[in-house]
Amino acid sequence: MIEKNTAESHVHVPEKLFVDTQLCIDAGKGTISASDWRRFAEFVNRDYSYCISPLTFVELAIGIARGPEQYFDRNRESVRALWSLSAARVVFSIPRYFVLRSVFGLQPPAEAHLENDFELCVRVILAARDKAQLAIGPVAVPGHEQGGYKFNLEKMIAEAETFMTAFSNAFNFARGSRSVRVTKASWIDTCIRFLGVADTDENRAKFENALDAEFVLESEFDRLRRSGNYDFCRHRSDLMDCQQLLYLCDPTVNLVTGDEKLRNRTISSSQACRIHLFEELLHST
Repeated sequence: MIEKNTAESHVHVPEKLFVDTQLCIDAGKGTISASDWRRFAEFVNRDYSYCISPLTFVELAIGIARGPEQYFDRNRESVRALWSLSAARVVFSIPRYFVLRSVFGLQPPAEAHLENDFELCVRVILAARDKAQLAIGPVAVPGHEQGGYKFNLEKMIAEAETFMTAFSNAFNFARGSRSVRVTKASWIDTCIRFLGVADTDENRAKFENALDAEFVLESEFDRLRRSGNYDFCRHRSDLMDCQQLLYLCDPTVNLVTGDEKLRNRTISSSQACRIHLFEELLHST
């Protein structure tokens, strides 16, 4: 007779890990050596579930679009670095949808105009002969339908700028030094409007707990603005940092960065333990 084993079984679910844009750029141009990137890949594949932020990919694609033709091969190496860390990769949804699903259990329909096949985008970039063929086509991609593809880089730039502007406007990122100081309550008010969720005590508590790192970082930028030591126009990448931190709303997600300043600015956050410096992780393996 077969009896059910009632002993509790524990299935190990690895934590998730994603990397920021500058790490991929450094790996692509050799500032991070190929051997160190391979060591890091072994560490990631051993201990984590590797994930990709679409924001990282978009920033790298924008670098290709805005870079000169002669630097096409070098610039796309950053995309190869991002994609090569693990074959068992998962691409996150964009931050807004990720937060709605992870924090509130909501599944809003995806916006039709947003790119969702990032694997094909990467394969087109890596298969293109040069920047001109990437933009005009046709680029043959092994394993995909015949006829070839092209990659509308300008459209991606326009979409990214639209999204960044909407985020900036929602969170008053460009407000002047005399603006009212950001508080946790006012920040949660903005989150509720931006994500379109009900303003309830329960939802406000969820924001406070799940998005603490983003709040701490924005509070630091607010302090710099108010002191007159922050020029928003020269720090557009800070918008991406804020949005990348939204992925930490999932308590199993970890961010790896080479930006010590980002880690220091968020050190007081309850999520700081999940923001790791690349060099520290590399030397801990």
